[in-house]
This record gives sequence, structure tokens and C-alpha cells, in this order.
Amino acid sequence: MVKINTDECIGCGVCVNICPQAFSLENNVAHLKDETADCIKQAADSCPTQAIIIEEIKQDESQRPSQPTSSFTGRGSGRGMGMGSGRGAGGGMFSGGGRGRNQGKGQGQGGTCVCPKCGFSVAHQRGVPCYQIKCPECGAVMTRN
Repeated sequence: MVKINTDECIGCGVCVNICPQAFSLENNVAHLKDETADCIKQAADSCPTQAIIIEEIKQDESQRPSQPTSSFTGRGSGRGMGMGSGRGAGGGMFSGGGRGRNQGKGQGQGGTCVCPKCGFSVAHQRGVPCYQIKCPECGAVMTRN
């Protein structure tokens, strides 16, 4: 069973980019279209707020009902992932020191994801931040290049 925690969804559209068969955005909130799509797990793993919850109902040999198990990682409530949301130093009108469009970490389409530990690189996938990919060679978290 797939659920979307609409209180946690920020409407970023990552799930729609990865799995348009299963998700749509309505009023800046993700909605489930098809629970059987093959790409749902990848979309759930890429959701920056963990708003997509996949529950699998399993039964043991005696066929008695079991408790659903969830793929929710248990990171707790809250929206932040340590990326910060400040808009600069402030201090008065027009004096903020924020990063503005294209001066932050978002680098648009193309590029590569590189392992800072061993140097392994792979083409960047649209909608999947490099920091969510682990290096297949050494297991380190990839960075954008």
C-alpha cells in the first residue's frame, strides 16, 4: 500500500519527474494515480521530505493477519534535512546576502555525480540529487560536479 503524507509534502515534484505514471501534482501536493507503477520505490527513496510511505502487508505461514511493515526510515517529523533555509545576513531592505537563483547548489540539468572518496563518476539523473546516490565502488555519498 502506498500513502502520501500531505502534511510533509512540499510539492517539489521529484516524485512526478521520476514516476509520472504513479504521481501527479495538484495544488502543489503530490497525489497517487497508480499504486502498481514499477517506479514508486525509486520516487519514495528520492522524496526529500520522506512524504511517500510504502507499506507491505505480509502474512506468515499460519496465514494470520500481520502488522504492516513500513519503508519509512524513521527520521522523525520535521521538514529540514540540514540544508538550511536562511536568506542571507539581513540587516535591512535589500541587504540580504542570499544565494539567489543559480548561485546555490542547484545546477540544473546535465553534469555528473562524482564520488569525493574514490573519484567514480556517473551521469546526473534529472530529479535525483547526487547526495542521494551512493558510490557503487566504495559506498560514499556522491557530490555534484
